[in-house]
Amino acid sequence: FIPNGVSYIKERVNEILNENYTSTFANRVKDKIVVRSYEDTKKFFDEEESPELIAVKNGILNINTKDKIPFTSEKKFFSKIPVTYDEEKDCPSIKKFMGDILENKSDINVIQELFGFCLFREYFEEKAFLFNGCGRNGKTKLITLLKLFLGIENCVEITLQSMESDMYAPSELHKKLSNIAGDMPSKQLEDSSMFKKTTGRDLISAPRKFKVRLHFVNYSKQIFSCNEIPITNDFTDAFFLRWIILNFPYQFLQKKEFDKLHLSNDKIKLQNPNIIEEIVSDDELSGLLNWALEGLKRLRENKEFSHSQTTEDTKMQWMRKSSSVEGFLMDECELKWGEYTTKEDFAKHYSKYCAEHKIKIFSSNQIKECLENKGVIDDKKYLGGVGAYGSYQQRVWNGIKMKDTDGKKEENNKGKEKGGDGKKVEDKTKKTETQQGL
Repeated sequence: FIPNGVSYIKERVNEILNENYTSTFANRVKDKIVVRSYEDTKKFFDEEESPELIAVKNGILNINTKDKIPFTSEKKFFSKIPVTYDEEKDCPSIKKFMGDILENKSDINVIQELFGFCLFREYFEEKAFLFNGCGRNGKTKLITLLKLFLGIENCVEITLQSMESDMYAPSELHKKLSNIAGDMPSKQLEDSSMFKKTTGRDLISAPRKFKVRLHFVNYSKQIFSCNEIPITNDFTDAFFLRWIILNFPYQFLQKKEFDKLHLSNDKIKLQNPNIIEEIVSDDELSGLLNWALEGLKRLRENKEFSHSQTTEDTKMQWMRKSSSVEGFLMDECELKWGEYTTKEDFAKHYSKYCAEHKIKIFSSNQIKECLENKGVIDDKKYLGGVGAYGSYQQRVWNGIKMKDTDGKKEENNKGKEKGGDGKKVEDKTKKTETQQGL
């Protein structure tokens, strides 16, 4: 089976006729082929082999028994991986690469299971994967390795945002082994309904340009990579339950940069720009297939991936990393009615937090929107100092206070207004409102 067969037919006609080629003749050839080989679209696509059988370079492999049989026209496949099956092969170089870019054994086990999961043409575990970390940390190299293993033609690249906004995008998932979207933008996720369908074994009705609409259950595994996790509008467990977030904590620097550091940092390693060319060979890929099948077997037996994060853990990690404001609120603040903090103090601590964690500072409007969504009010209060009635008016966030991290309570976090002499001062804002009858 070759998708976009019309283009292929016309190319072949052009190769044969050369300067005698005409579009009229090519269309006649195409029409004859359509008539002679027509098959009902639904019937054609529904007659795929059992997911326990996969097409490899040297035959058809049964992943349960490890038996291999020759190719036959009686068995229909829409994908074939470019790897030779050899049960004797191992992949020591690829395994070392995994250990270099991932921090712990459980993450390596998850990747092993993921590689095997991609081979199985059924979404029996409703999980998607998010590779997260700053640049030059091995995410792209791992994605390249996975594409070479599965075959470039068996993968597509559709971002979460495009999946929801482009009506034709879901049809590209049809009969593909994996959707691998590297370098996903940080643009906010307005919707997630199609994403949940693609991972939830729901029937998808996908339109195609100038073609018959497709109706299918997706088995293309959803894998995304990003430096900044996008903000989502979906805070349901159904969304976060579907995610496994893998962090890539190391940074790989070129030799010149690495030599200039002159310090010991176990998170910084020397970059090898040719690592993929060095570790990818026919023997290593054959060993990788055996390794992936071991991971798939473990996944099917355990009925879950080898990760320890709960849905709540995933939700908190997503929110903290997608929004520096959310992270700051969770780590440094308490939402409590009757308490407040000045905008000046909030901005100072927030800026320090972003600098320490090397994360993006949000604009004033973004901060305001986030706080107001949580019931925090942009307000004014008379606080201690020189001014009217021995105090002066300051802008505050009402309904929030900074956490007491050093054992000392901040003066402005108790909801008590004091004058310059430390005495409590009447809230002139309330008095003014009363006088005006508000």
